[in-house]
Amino acid sequence: MIRAALVARGQVQGVGFRPFVVRTARQLGLTGWVRNEPDGVRAEVQGAAERIEVFTGALRDAPFPAVVSTLERIDLAPVDEVAFELRPSVTAGTPRPSVPPDLATCPTCLAELSDPASPRFGYPLLSCTACGPRYTIAQQLPFDRERTAMHAFPLCERCQTEYEDTEDRRFHAQATVCPDCGPMLRMGTHRGPDAVAAAAALLRDGGLLALKGLGGFQLLCDATHEGAVRRLRQGKRRPDKPLAVLFGTLDELALTTEERALLESPAAPIVLVDGPPLAPSVSDGLPWCGAMRPTTALHSQLAEAVGRPLVCTSGNVSGEPLCRDDAEARAHLDFADAILDHDRPVLRPADDSVARVVAGDTVLLRRARGHAPAPIGLGEAGPTVLAVGAHLKNTVGIAVGDQAVLSPHIGTLGGRRMLDRFAEELHGLQQIYAARPERIACDLHPDLPSTRHAENLATELGVPLFRVQHHHAHVAAVMAEHRLESVLGIAWDGVGYGTDGTTWGAEALRCEGSLFTRSPMVRPFALPGGDACARSPARCALGAFAEADGAEAVLDAAQAHLPKGAGELLRQGLAQGLFPVATSMGRLFDAVAFACGGPGTTTYEAAAAMWLEALALRGIRDGEDGRYAPDTLLEEVLADRAAGAAPERIAARFHHGLVGLIEVTARDADVPDVALAGGCFQNAILLEGALRRLEAAGFRPWMSRQVPPNDGGIALGQLWLARRS
Repeated sequence: MIRAALVARGQVQGVGFRPFVVRTARQLGLTGWVRNEPDGVRAEVQGAAERIEVFTGALRDAPFPAVVSTLERIDLAPVDEVAFELRPSVTAGTPRPSVPPDLATCPTCLAELSDPASPRFGYPLLSCTACGPRYTIAQQLPFDRERTAMHAFPLCERCQTEYEDTEDRRFHAQATVCPDCGPMLRMGTHRGPDAVAAAAALLRDGGLLALKGLGGFQLLCDATHEGAVRRLRQGKRRPDKPLAVLFGTLDELALTTEERALLESPAAPIVLVDGPPLAPSVSDGLPWCGAMRPTTALHSQLAEAVGRPLVCTSGNVSGEPLCRDDAEARAHLDFADAILDHDRPVLRPADDSVARVVAGDTVLLRRARGHAPAPIGLGEAGPTVLAVGAHLKNTVGIAVGDQAVLSPHIGTLGGRRMLDRFAEELHGLQQIYAARPERIACDLHPDLPSTRHAENLATELGVPLFRVQHHHAHVAAVMAEHRLESVLGIAWDGVGYGTDGTTWGAEALRCEGSLFTRSPMVRPFALPGGDACARSPARCALGAFAEADGAEAVLDAAQAHLPKGAGELLRQGLAQGLFPVATSMGRLFDAVAFACGGPGTTTYEAAAAMWLEALALRGIRDGEDGRYAPDTLLEEVLADRAAGAAPERIAARFHHGLVGLIEVTARDADVPDVALAGGCFQNAILLEGALRRLEAAGFRPWMSRQVPPNDGGIALGQLWLARRS
């Protein structure tokens, strides 16, 4: 007989791991105990050596949602004991990243919801060890009920019995409740099931509903009702950007196997798929639909009761943070016809994750509910670092021990409320992990609000501040995730502040550890009006085509699109060299989109690039497989345009030309590992083409899988580089 102590770290608290340990040990006839500790789960187990080996193997392969990243074992002297027990948690010690993300309601709970014999029949806030709120209700570690928002809901006798029963699936389910002891729904004077029925009736009649979900409020309306969708857009101040749609059943969607698996996964993100017919304003003419399935039993009830697809978008006014409680919803979502609320607090807001399938794999476009804050292994321990992330699509992060944690998506850091939420998330990471940063990491740009906040925080804590170049952070995020030391980084996005003070955005970075050398991948071109180009493809076209032969027709069209007199002044300024220059791939996409007949102005980031991708997709489906030469992209765009080529053909050839540019650059650099990073690699044509061509040429292409390729992954790169600097 032997005794062993096992310490499991990773996603092992609040996910049914301890109940699994207890059941496994008892089935094997082992004695000992298990408990939560701030840095993981510790078990001491005693019995025959071969049975302890089986037990250890079972812990390594614990069922989802548990994820064991490390399992340490120490042999001990046997003691006298007769059973295996679950002991109270230990709170003393340094917490490690282990707060699991919120997960969609599992099939077993959904079966209970519709079972008249179940005590939770019709109760939309049910959960178990495999699903429900986690991160959004967490106060401190270890993750136990008394340290979550659920401490306000004492268990009734029936729930307490289930909670203490080793064989029950709610054994130590920290968020478990029932209608007798849990939070309740309310909508005006309606309570419980009546509130659901009233909300469904409102939606069927074309009304707007503010609904409290897992991580905060959402805005819902009938996705087939054009008037309702337009009214929601007006209230949310989101005139064009596509809206997510909730489908009660996935059968009405034409899904690939990978897309269906992603939608049906416990994370249940919004997934970009080919869209069915809906109200025209839902997707603003783009061919994709941001489809989602119900993430809670409440969403399931509403979708079934309404019987139509429902717009289900973030509960905020554009540019403002997600509303998380009734007071915020009433103050900022007052254009909704009703608020469907419940009294379970949202302590840590989390928006919905967004993903798409490219080349058979998942690409995260927004990392939030279902994914964040699952830890990302760094492979080695190091100093505690706090990273403030990027200005757009902001997430913040902390590196503790050998793991990194990124917050859920926050958004663009503009406006006082958004900056307050940003500061709150930074404080929350330090608080929940009881971590004092030894280093602070921020963007190189001196004028960003995140940079100023980082400067003040570094001064306040008396720790070093590390300023990380934006595109270097993009590539470093890929290196951190895949533990790469030497890569050629292809970093393509909108704009980033370069080490030379100019604007970068289409870069080849030769990265060795924490150092890099840069080679621009496109000719620098002017940005007439600077930041104004971000929402003006017409301005981008003026700058990108200003010096190209045969561009007069495009330049005249761009000038005509701008306010009277403005275009002429901009062209004069271009001739005099008055504007900053950039190597921005994002602005180049905007310029080519305009040349292909796309929008001259836009209301959201990457709108023109998405339009161009959709246009190229039509060209590819029509059989266009030609490509422009990498060094004459713009000239060939103009030549085809002058020859009357179809815009679909031009868009497709432009995309294929960019893939060729990546291959040529990789061949010239002759580095085996190529990291694809930056927001342009959200483009499926570009990403899939680059992966295929690089692999065929003998390179090993890499991209982010656990974080987005866009600015939502910047904090991870900042953390990794600050540790190595």
